[in-house]
Amino acid sequence: MLDWGLQGMYVFRRMANMDNYPICSWLVAHSRAKVNKTFGVEPEAATPQDIRDFVREHPDIHEQVYPLQKLA
Repeated sequence: MLDWGLQGMYVFRRMANMDNYPICSWLVAHSRAKVNKTFGVEPEAATPQDIRDFVREHPDIHEQVYPLQKLA
């Protein structure tokens, strides 16, 4: 919420020590960054929503293997 309120400055994410408990979307984004691929945002700023939106907006390079559904 702090990062959102500061309009993308990612203060909390930079201050938090996430080495022991990394966020899964960061792991995915950083692994893609190693091969010069992104989800349209900086790896340390990636959220699950960013990844989902990017994949949906680029069907030419991504294939949906399992259909996304809302959780019950």
